Amino acid sequence: MTIANLAHVVLTGSLAGNEIWTSRTTIKYSAAPSSEAAFAADLDAMVGDAGWSTYQDYQVAHLRPADSLDSLRGYFYPVWPGAASLVAEHPINEVGTGTSAVMPNQVALVGTLLTGLSGRRNRGRMYLPMTSFALTGQGQTDLTGCTNHANAIKAFLEAVGGHYAGGGTYVASSVGSTANLITQVRVDSRPDIQRRRANREAATTSFSADVDT
Repeated sequence: MTIANLAHVVLTGSLAGNEIWTSRTTIKYSAAPSSEAAFAADLDAMVGDAGWSTYQDYQVAHLRPADSLDSLRGYFYPVWPGAASLVAEHPINEVGTGTSAVMPNQVALVGTLLTGLSGRRNRGRMYLPMTSFALTGQGQTDLTGCTNHANAIKAFLEAVGGHYAGGGTYVASSVGSTANLITQVRVDSRPDIQRRRANREAATTSFSADVDT
């Protein structure tokens, strides 16, 4: 089963150690963009929104100077799952300005994307790297941290959702071919792994200790 006129809007960036990161949301066009240039213009409008500035300022402030927010990419699918027929990119190229305690590349605060419907397929997640983010002594953040993170994701979603023919951002699932509007972002105090394994980051060293038998 498939969904028509879906697009993934993807944040891309890089992290120290030759690592990369991405995080995405989904939009659903009421009619397909007329061309790749028209699709690119939608991305330009998203980045021009005041909500984008709110998100970008927050993201950059919580990345190390060796890390970056590189671009906003779009992939339009006339039928999803399927092949993208249009691809566009808006360069960002902002480096981190954070000076707080460092979190590992693979650790992030997680935004749970809620649709008002129950079931795993009706909620999504956004993992944003927070490589310069101070935690409490218990290794978590506080209410202020949760609030700021949720509001930054909300600003990003509203910037994306307000600048295309259709409107809103979605949690899409190929199971049952559902696409439901995101109505709330929830962030709790516990950091989580950004990915199950590193993507391009390689270990800088290792050591093996022999066990006497």
